[in-house]
Amino acid sequence: MCRCLVCAPRGAFALVAAIVSVAALASASDQVKGVGCFDPTHKTVDLFEGMASGELDVQLIAKEASRCRLLVTNRSSKPLNVRVPEVLGAAPVLAQAPNAPPGGQNPANSAAPQSLGFPMPGVPGAGPNAGPNRGLWNVPNAGRNPQAAPLGGLFNLAPEAVGQFRLSSVCLEHGKPNPRPGISYRLVPLERLAPRPELAEVLRMLGRREVDQKTAQAAAWRLNNGMSWTEVAAVRIHHLVGPDEPFFTPAQIAGAKKAVERASKFVADKEKNQQPAASSSVSLR
Repeated sequence: MCRCLVCAPRGAFALVAAIVSVAALASASDQVKGVGCFDPTHKTVDLFEGMASGELDVQLIAKEASRCRLLVTNRSSKPLNVRVPEVLGAAPVLAQAPNAPPGGQNPANSAAPQSLGFPMPGVPGAGPNAGPNRGLWNVPNAGRNPQAAPLGGLFNLAPEAVGQFRLSSVCLEHGKPNPRPGISYRLVPLERLAPRPELAEVLRMLGRREVDQKTAQAAAWRLNNGMSWTEVAAVRIHHLVGPDEPFFTPAQIAGAKKAVERASKFVADKEKNQQPAASSSVSLR
């Protein structure tokens, strides 16, 4: 378990917009570093394919349950465009215990912390109804690249450059210990750890900052661990001194319920639209 302006002159609107833009840029530069814009003249590789070929070196550092850091290094001699899914998973890697039988129970795994799910950075308010060219990256012009949006995030890395991403994350296995920096994690497709597409959609909401991390966490345990809302609301923070306190506020539980409802509707509508149209016949009389 994780323990963890109604009426204003036109100039006023322009000033507010400018302030918001500056704040967004500051946040983006802090969250994403070392990457450039998609360049159609450069080779494009998918993240996992680049890892398999050795062109990309990827490291995931779990800072704590709610935060992780992703480092992507271009090990090739040429610039690369890197295509990354909107959401990803990370599984802990523990050393094989001495004398553990091959394929048998590994005692070291009893100390395995929770696996993680996380979104790549998104553009606030760019939800599923915002159009096919919604941006995924806090990189200039990336969101307006029609080649990028349908396939996931695209960014560019110079040779030996390191792309750094500070990301919000959620735990996926309630009841296991907290993630911690001393444990190595390996990147995997999210569906290997959390097969329900509703959870992926909640993580996209987190990436677009439509929900906060605690709200997304409550939804994640509900969706991935089969916990009831009563059980989620009952999760406590245990203190050595003083009384325990709820892990989630009532507002976060309410927000998580709405997020799950939204995600469920989105997934249902998507599946409905993907079904082949029923053949129709005309009866001639």
